[in-house]
Amino acid sequence: MNTMKYRRIGKSIVILLTAMPFAGAQTQVDLASQPKHVDFSQVSSTKPMKVSTAIPAVCSIGEVFFDTNAPAGQNLYGCTATNFWSQLGGGSGAGAGMASQLLDFNVNNSSGTVQTLGALCSGTTPCQIRTGSAFFVLTAPVTATLSGTGANGTVFWYLSSTQVMTAGHNSAATLTCSSGCTVATGITAFPPDSVPLWQTSFTANVWDVITPATMDRRAIFSRNVIAAGSGVSSAFDPTTGIQTLSTDPNLTPRYFAGAGAPSLTCAAGRDFYTDKTNLHLYFCDAVNTWKQADAVAAAARTDVQNFVLAGSSPLTGGVGSAAYTSAAVGAFSGTGPNSVAYTIAGLSLPVNGVAMVAKKASPTWTGAAGTVDLAVVATNADGAPAAGNWTLNVYAGCAAVNGAFSYGTASIILAAPPGLHNFRRYLTTGLKLPGSCAANSPMQFWVQRTADTGGATGVNPFLTSMEIVIRGNL
Repeated sequence: MNTMKYRRIGKSIVILLTAMPFAGAQTQVDLASQPKHVDFSQVSSTKPMKVSTAIPAVCSIGEVFFDTNAPAGQNLYGCTATNFWSQLGGGSGAGAGMASQLLDFNVNNSSGTVQTLGALCSGTTPCQIRTGSAFFVLTAPVTATLSGTGANGTVFWYLSSTQVMTAGHNSAATLTCSSGCTVATGITAFPPDSVPLWQTSFTANVWDVITPATMDRRAIFSRNVIAAGSGVSSAFDPTTGIQTLSTDPNLTPRYFAGAGAPSLTCAAGRDFYTDKTNLHLYFCDAVNTWKQADAVAAAARTDVQNFVLAGSSPLTGGVGSAAYTSAAVGAFSGTGPNSVAYTIAGLSLPVNGVAMVAKKASPTWTGAAGTVDLAVVATNADGAPAAGNWTLNVYAGCAAVNGAFSYGTASIILAAPPGLHNFRRYLTTGLKLPGSCAANSPMQFWVQRTADTGGATGVNPFLTSMEIVIRGNL
């Protein structure tokens, strides 16, 4: 019996010795499912959240993070959307304590290649930007996705002057915007007419961690600096906040017009005046002193109005209408005489052929003492000329009251043709204008070829230009 007793005691000792190694082990508790009530009030220390010097790029809703790099009192962040951290508290009372804590147009990395702007912008919480009287409203997030050639780069998020949300960059990578934004390439800085939002970066086509201190450009305090350029002055009224730009009266010319001579005050070397009645131009020669820029009345001047090429009029055996092309007008002298040259394209002038140009006299024209110089430039494309001279009759005429034209005495140009493919200038001077020439009257200038003198030349003048100078009283 004692033997049985000792055997039971021995077994108990063996069982106890076997259990002793496990008696000192800790019991593990699953805090997510096992506990009914957790009280850490008596624990010597607790660290219930992640702690680091940089906000993690990835998170799931409900996570909490403590940023040791943030200012005291602004360290706590909660994951309010996938991969999106929001600062918790951080100011006095509820809500954001700093402008940079606002979530309007905030940026977060949704993944390594996708960046989201305005994750919390919605129809009930719209994100808005006002530019003058124009409002841009974002009611849904927009994303920028990296792909293509791996590269490093900087992305500038901004609202363009045309009210378009834009992601601009200047890298070899491919950047694709979702609906609601657009990509601009060749961008190395925020455009001067844009509203800057964020300046983010990526390395090897992976978005860098968002660091608001260096990337957030949503400045609440800003102003545009306006610098007045040459000829522009700027004035700011602090009582209204209005900045006014105007031309600098000390640098910018001023132009006036009226009937008769000017009686206005003026600044020397700056102001000009046009007399619309007598068609005179004045400039300010000294303070409040006007001087007429063109010649005084009754002085002989050259009419500098442009001529209109009117075509040719066929006579017996003459030529039909030809094509005319106006050549550039030369520089005009203030006192004259001046000339206006025109190119006549492809006009061969056979015997009895004519060429004509027409113009309208100026409103102040008086032709009593008027004279005309007329020159034609011709070439010979027909061959070697025979003995003889070309005969060119030149007429100047004006329309009378009844519309009929009267002509002054013809001037005759009698000259030998040039050699084959050579050019020659033929000139007649001092043509008298008929008495019918008056202000606003139509004028005509004719060149007519008649029979050759001294024998048939066998070649026709090929006119290349006509040059006319009119002298008279303006």
